[in-house]
Amino acid sequence: MPTLEFEGKAFVYSHHLSVPYRELIPVADKGVGAPDLDGNLIIHGDNLEALKALLPRYAGKVDVIYIDPPYNTGNEGWAYNDNVNSPMMKEWLNKVVDGEDLQRHDKWLCMMWPRLQLLSELLAPTGIIFVSIEENEQAHLVQAMKESFSAQFLGSVPVVNNLKGRNDKGNFARAHEYMIVFAGPAFESQGLPLNQNQLAAFRFEDERGEKYAVRDMRKRGGADTRALRANLFFPIFFDADGTNAALTRRATSEHEVFPMKSDGSEGCWKWGKRKVEQNLSILSMTKGRGAAKGVGYRLYLNPDIQPGGPDATDEEDAWDEEADEPIERVSKPKSFWWGPELSTDGAGKQLKAILPEGPGFDYPKPVALVERAILMGGRADALILDSFAGSGTTAHAVLAANSKDGGSRKFILIEAEDYADNLTAERVRRVIKGVPKAKEDGLKQGFGGAFTYCELGKPMDSEQFFAGDAAPSWEQVARYVLYTATGETAAVPPEPTEDFFAAEAGGRRVHVIYRPDRDFLRSADAALTLERARAISAVAKESGKSALVFGAAQYVSARQLRDLDVTFAQLPWSVHQRLAGVSA
Repeated sequence: MPTLEFEGKAFVYSHHLSVPYRELIPVADKGVGAPDLDGNLIIHGDNLEALKALLPRYAGKVDVIYIDPPYNTGNEGWAYNDNVNSPMMKEWLNKVVDGEDLQRHDKWLCMMWPRLQLLSELLAPTGIIFVSIEENEQAHLVQAMKESFSAQFLGSVPVVNNLKGRNDKGNFARAHEYMIVFAGPAFESQGLPLNQNQLAAFRFEDERGEKYAVRDMRKRGGADTRALRANLFFPIFFDADGTNAALTRRATSEHEVFPMKSDGSEGCWKWGKRKVEQNLSILSMTKGRGAAKGVGYRLYLNPDIQPGGPDATDEEDAWDEEADEPIERVSKPKSFWWGPELSTDGAGKQLKAILPEGPGFDYPKPVALVERAILMGGRADALILDSFAGSGTTAHAVLAANSKDGGSRKFILIEAEDYADNLTAERVRRVIKGVPKAKEDGLKQGFGGAFTYCELGKPMDSEQFFAGDAAPSWEQVARYVLYTATGETAAVPPEPTEDFFAAEAGGRRVHVIYRPDRDFLRSADAALTLERARAISAVAKESGKSALVFGAAQYVSARQLRDLDVTFAQLPWSVHQRLAGVSA
């Protein structure tokens, strides 16, 4: 595969590996509801470090990623700088590579590359990522993502977001941008995880006002298998008198007509097309739609799916049984998105209505755009991540989606700039509680929900482990150690148990002998003793596993540990790289 070359790539290629882990520190008075690191999160801090902080808890578990990174237009003087020349970005670049020697596109790629690496680690194998971008970096972004993700490139969708066209000085009044879409390696095998209620609750209109369902990337035709589409059916058609049926609209030859009895009950999918043809006489069908002037019947895979439902195919019109007339066709969305709900101008007005006294924001993303991505890529309980949170549109879209279909989606937002509190989080607070002057009824009443606002703590290094009151919590250290040593994530107890058991991962039972107490860490209680090693080994052997123990010191010989099938790793130094053989 062709590779993307840019100045500084050699320096940032593996930079994400050296980014230190930081603890997530909840700020109780800035969130809504009780602090909960397993719930909705808004994280204030460098998104590179915040993404690394999320790995121990969420690696491989994010269902949908939507990001709106800097477009790198080169414009100067924006309140929200998108030309990677902000003081924060300059400082970071100069730590990694000589930023003064880089061109604008090189700087942008140096900024994006390590962040894409961490996003790829967080994305679930069945997940999907959407990235908004303009022409300036579109081609570079696609190639960088092809190298960064073990994922499928699904498409680059033009999105018309400014029908009037911006007043650019170039040859064209730019009226569109792009949505880059990649999916995880297992995404194709499961298909889009959209259920009928979600599709019914979320409809969009094309430029002619016609309705369509959000299912751009569903397979069609012969590739549309049972595994990918839970409501696949064959159309079954009767003669006008109901005595004969066929798999085509009209029986054009003798072998396409089958005698059949129909009691009007729902049918269920059991066989392939050939066997259906052989057994039409014994299957019960349900009335579907008009076939020419006759009566049509369908055999449904899912008996709960009704004719003319939101997932009706393009080829077959829906039919209203009571009115005995066709229902408006539901057509699939195209790889070209447009409509007033996608206007950045409209999004700006909505943001101003929510935060009339707040800081301005150039070109916020429309809620409908992010809703569409969420619905196309995730279940009703999906986890959605946005590491360039900006004005907080993604959280707004998640809460709106949950309000519409009763879902339990969660969001994680990351924002580095100072407006993370008074813009990003403040918008979400108001969306949750309600905006009395809003035009939309749902927004006016408030969507409900909660979130935890977090700052990033200090790096988890040797100094931090012995920092006394400022040391990271046991749960944070256990998650961090677990992921670093095994490459897996797992739930851990909020407080240490008597034997300091954290979780099973990497084929081992992992114990972390740690308390955020300087005196404890310097005492014999923080060491792996022979008595403790024997007790840990006995439980591990009962479960058919070996044990991995982290602690400040060990009072057991290497031979004794080998006989007990226990591996010891010293805190904190050994956790900065995966242990040889542990993750195998």
